[in-house]
Amino acid sequence: MRYKIFFFVLALFLVFYFYIAHLNPENVKFYYGGARPVELSLAEFIIASFCLGVIISIIISFFYDVKTTITSWMAKRSERKSEEYLGLLEKARHYDLKGDREKAMAAGCNGYIEKPIDPRSFADEIREWFEPTQKEDDDR
Repeated sequence: MRYKIFFFVLALFLVFYFYIAHLNPENVKFYYGGARPVELSLAEFIIASFCLGVIISIIISFFYDVKTTITSWMAKRSERKSEEYLGLLEKARHYDLKGDREKAMAAGCNGYIEKPIDPRSFADEIREWFEPTQKEDDDR
């Protein structure tokens, strides 16, 4: 859409060019700092200046569009990687191997708390360690 507007304005200035060229057909000398001045009509100078401005504006907007596209692609890529890593982290946190409790007890452990921690089973496991058993009460 933006480029269509540039070309519409360019066509408008071409009409303006023909109008000024009809009103003032004589040439004017423009000094740009070189040894020889540039001799153009006023209409040619105006349209050349405008065309140069439009071309520069199109080039700048093209590079801005490229920069915006690359930036959004990088942001989406980073977000996608972050979500992937978080997903893998969640899977790793919730990965429960079958038979871990039995292996731990067979290896001589006194208890086992699985991950992710279930508050009820965690509380039961802790309660077993802090509540006195019947055997300990008889020994006292």
